[in-house]
Amino acid sequence: MADDLSSIRLDGAPSPGPVPRRAAGRARAALFLDAADRLILASGAAFLGLPAVAAEAGAPASSLYHFFPTADALLAALLARYNALQDQMLEQALAKAGPMAGWSDLVDGLLAATRAFYDGFPVYGQLMARTGASPLMAAADLAHMQAQGERFAEALDALFHLPPVPDLARRLTLAVMIIDRLWSVLPLDNGKISNFAFEESRRMVLSYLANILPPAPPARGTAR
Repeated sequence: MADDLSSIRLDGAPSPGPVPRRAAGRARAALFLDAADRLILASGAAFLGLPAVAAEAGAPASSLYHFFPTADALLAALLARYNALQDQMLEQALAKAGPMAGWSDLVDGLLAATRAFYDGFPVYGQLMARTGASPLMAAADLAHMQAQGERFAEALDALFHLPPVPDLARRLTLAVMIIDRLWSVLPLDNGKISNFAFEESRRMVLSYLANILPPAPPARGTAR
């Protein structure tokens, strides 16, 4: 599956809330998100302040407050933008995936692609670590995990003949939550997901899904 980030662009990705109708407004909002991203990369998300973001962007603070009235609103928008980028990367991974022997191959590929995203964008890991302290960020994170659970269910159905599984998308959302929470609380290894965190999340998710999914469902295109 996808193992590089060369085609992923940070600029121009969407942010939550009303999207400015005019191109100038969208560009100004992106300018502030870019500035926040640079400051977080340099000093960390915990010390981000709106005046510093406005100064970094070279724009009046009043313009910043028009788009993002609080630091949490700005961080939630930046998180949503990264979430959209991660979704783009995962779609690329799914598109490049080869034949799979079972659903665990899909899990392994998506886990590897997700780890590559975390490791390739260190600001994202800092944002994820703050979701528990911000209702706005927590809401954006939860909505993203629910969307990922639904997309995971669609991918499984497209690849395999599965028997009916009650609340499959909801249960797959819980699998995503296992990864999300574990990676957000365990220490990083030189700014990257540690091998311990990766292997433990894989073990937990595979064990959980083994209680939900059949061990060897036939692939689409094969006889049931």
